[in-house]
Amino acid sequence: ALVGFLPVASAKTPRPTETERLAKLLDGKTPGKAQSCIPLSRAGGSEVIAGSIIFRESSRRLYRNEARGGCDARRIGSGLVFRTSSSSLCSGDVAQVVDFTTGIYEGHCVLGDFVPYLAPPKS
Repeated sequence: ALVGFLPVASAKTPRPTETERLAKLLDGKTPGKAQSCIPLSRAGGSEVIAGSIIFRESSRRLYRNEARGGCDARRIGSGLVFRTSSSSLCSGDVAQVVDFTTGIYEGHCVLGDFVPYLAPPKS
C-alpha cells in the first residue's frame, strides 16, 4: 500500500492554452499599422502561437503575422523555413514547416501582412 501518494497530475498547474499564451504575449503592447514587408534583420526568432507567426525584433517590439495555410510548427523538432527572394520577409512569401530531426517537409503557408506590436518604454 502507498502512503501519502499524490498523483502528479493534481500537483501540476494547468498549462495555458495557445490563445492564452498569445493574449499574454500581446498584453500591454500597442498594435501598429500593418506592413507588407519587414527586413530580415527585424525578423528575429519566430514562433507559431495560436495560428499566428510571431517574429520577435526585440524585448519591446514584435510582429504578428496571420499566415494562410497550415504553418503548424509547434511540435518539438519542427520549425519554419522561409522562402524569400529579397532581404525582407513579405506578404506572399512562403514558409515551409520542416521536421529538423528527419528533414521531412510537413506543410507550408503563405505569409500575410506584418502587424507590429510595441510595448511602452519601461520607467
